Amino acid sequence: PDHGGMRSLPWLAVVAGVGLTVWLSVRRRASRLARRPPRLAVIVVTSPAPGHPSTDLMELVLSSFLKVPGLVGPRVPITIICDGVKRAERDRLKRGMASAELEGRYREYVRRLRDMVAARCHAWCGQAKVVELPGRMGFGYAVREGLRHHCQESQYVMVVQHDRPFVRPFDLKGLLDAMDGEPESLKYVCLPTHSTYEHARNMLHRNVRLPGARPAGRIRVAPLAFWYDSTHVVPRKHYLAQVFGFGQEPSRVRRGHFPEETLGTALMADVARRGMQAHAGTWVYVDDLAPAGTPPSGPDAAHEARRPSRSRRQANGGDVRPEHAFTPIVRHADARKWRTEAHPMARSKSTSESSGGDAAGDKPRTSAREPRPGADSEALAQ
Repeated sequence: PDHGGMRSLPWLAVVAGVGLTVWLSVRRRASRLARRPPRLAVIVVTSPAPGHPSTDLMELVLSSFLKVPGLVGPRVPITIICDGVKRAERDRLKRGMASAELEGRYREYVRRLRDMVAARCHAWCGQAKVVELPGRMGFGYAVREGLRHHCQESQYVMVVQHDRPFVRPFDLKGLLDAMDGEPESLKYVCLPTHSTYEHARNMLHRNVRLPGARPAGRIRVAPLAFWYDSTHVVPRKHYLAQVFGFGQEPSRVRRGHFPEETLGTALMADVARRGMQAHAGTWVYVDDLAPAGTPPSGPDAAHEARRPSRSRRQANGGDVRPEHAFTPIVRHADARKWRTEAHPMARSKSTSESSGGDAAGDKPRTSAREPRPGADSEALAQ
């Protein structure tokens, strides 16, 4: 008889038992992760724009999420909040007023967004949902609706405007870890733009010299005396309690307004009056490509700080500070100018789609581009 085969049976049983134990452990861990609330949720706010019903700009913004490691995946839900419309005789987009013609195009735009997400035409569609508000609330209150009803379980929220695409990656996990490590200090972290780079210089105009950048975990941050509406990360509970008044503090944002118009202005005035002791925990992410802005020094510092940003850029050939290389993480595509000849992003995107508008590119393309699964925009490569 073959006793060798009989002796191998216990070993086979041990191997099978170990394999079953590992499999059950992996299943239990996956089940726990599925029940765990998401660490980060994303709110994207959109509203009527001249380029509607085209979804190109929104696709550009959402597809740019793929540039950021960890931002696209089943554990990061995306809620697209479509603000309502206030009917008017002419378009006044800053106030949410739209003519009947633009309102009709905006409704079609929202329908196309819903169809795109349902068809899962892009990698981010599986984690996205579209929410249409019944009436016009403005950017601030649209964010509030997303926080209250669609991101109730997330620890942090990233707020994105519909014309602010990412242009390069950054350390998202390092940012969240830093906020975990300093919850009393890091209450708002804005991603760098040209506006944040100019912020230290603008504060010097108000006789406030902001401190330089400092380490926070494995990232670096620099103080802001302002609340920018551009892409930022905030603890969800802080947003609700301290910004929108769902605690003991009154709401610091009015319906129909942008937070930076009310809250941002108030924070800046407070720091200008009381100095850095009034700093409210607002910071900007900085790195080697987007260093913190340095205010001028020396005998001409006050005069240089008062020089308008536009004239400095024109004198410097369009750059903010020629002596410093600066590459933002987020860029403003400006929905009000999207798909016009003057907009470089629109030019680069529309060269292969010239049949959608007139020769000068002044008219928005009203026909929908057939979405292609996994097709990411190449406009940001410019």
